[in-house]
Amino acid sequence: TAIEHGCSTGIRDPLPDQTKFDEFAKFADYNYDEAGRFYVKDFKAALDHFGAFPNDVNEEALVPGSMQMIGVYCGVLNSWGVDDEEGYRYISVPTLYNLLMEGRYPEGWEVKPWGAFDLTSRLFQYHTGCCAKGSKCTI
Repeated sequence: TAIEHGCSTGIRDPLPDQTKFDEFAKFADYNYDEAGRFYVKDFKAALDHFGAFPNDVNEEALVPGSMQMIGVYCGVLNSWGVDDEEGYRYISVPTLYNLLMEGRYPEGWEVKPWGAFDLTSRLFQYHTGCCAKGSKCTI
C-alpha cells in the first residue's frame, strides 16, 4: 500500500527478526565501547546496505526507495539518541535493540525537543557525510 515504506530492513516486518537486527548492528561503530554505537555515518552505511538489499520493495509507496527509512532513523537518532563525551549524537546498539526488537523505551528516557530543522540537519549530515560522528555540523 501507499502507506508502507518504499523498502524495508525487515527488522520488524512482519515481526521482530533477530537475524535482520544482527545484520543491521554490524554497521555500528564499536571503537568507543563494546556495546556499539550508531552515529549518522553508521546509519548511512546500514541504510545504504539495506537500500541495495531490501527485505522488500513497495512499488506503490508514496516515497519510493529508501528515503523514508533514512528519515525514520534520523528521527530515531534525534528522539532516543544521546550525546557522547564530545557532544556527538549517537544511539547505542542495546538501546536500538530495545526499541526495535522489544518495543521498550530506554530506562529514564525523557522527551527531547526537536523539530524540522533538527531533522533537516541530520538529513544534511547523512547525505553529505560532513560529520565524522554526527551532530556538530552547522548549516
